[in-house]
Amino acid sequence: MNFCLIIISKFYHWIFYFIRENIMIETIMPIIYVLLGFLLVILWDQYKNKQKIKDFIINLKNELENNLERVKNTINELPSAVSIKLTANSNSANFTAEEILTIPFSFPKPFVTDTWHSLIMSGLISNIPKDTLKKLYKVYDIHFSADYLGKLTVELFQIISVRNTLDPQTSTSFNQFCRVGVLSQIFALSKQIPSVIEDLKHILNDK
Repeated sequence: MNFCLIIISKFYHWIFYFIRENIMIETIMPIIYVLLGFLLVILWDQYKNKQKIKDFIINLKNELENNLERVKNTINELPSAVSIKLTANSNSANFTAEEILTIPFSFPKPFVTDTWHSLIMSGLISNIPKDTLKKLYKVYDIHFSADYLGKLTVELFQIISVRNTLDPQTSTSFNQFCRVGVLSQIFALSKQIPSVIEDLKHILNDK
């Protein structure tokens, strides 16, 4: 927008110059048309980019809200004792063997992150405020970690669900991972996503 103001300022400067020098209006009109066309193109591009950014923010908010709903449903299905421990400390919660056995096997499908990928590819990501952008990078990194652990859970379950040569301790560890491996990321998302959604709402209200 500052660039457009500079162009407008120069435009008026040139007009006054032509008038002061008694240059015929027929002579300067083609120049005026060119300058106006150039300015309109710039303004139109800026308007389109602003609309694209707004659309991306709306879609990001919707994407995160849907993912948060899925996270909440996963948490609600957990035994209360497990949920309490993970809520208190999702990164280093310790469970007894009995508690782990109460947790169902978890094979989550990948989270939806299409809008985030599209925003990065668009080149418009630099228009997001820095603080919000940091939160977005962090929250989507957690999404990708959860997806990776979910894929690993499926692979480990395929190993322990058939006859294998694993020693009992390794088999038990794999069994436990298939139950709790993704949960730390799920609870991290439950804490991080709401803050990002609020930031995106504020950005939309300011536009």
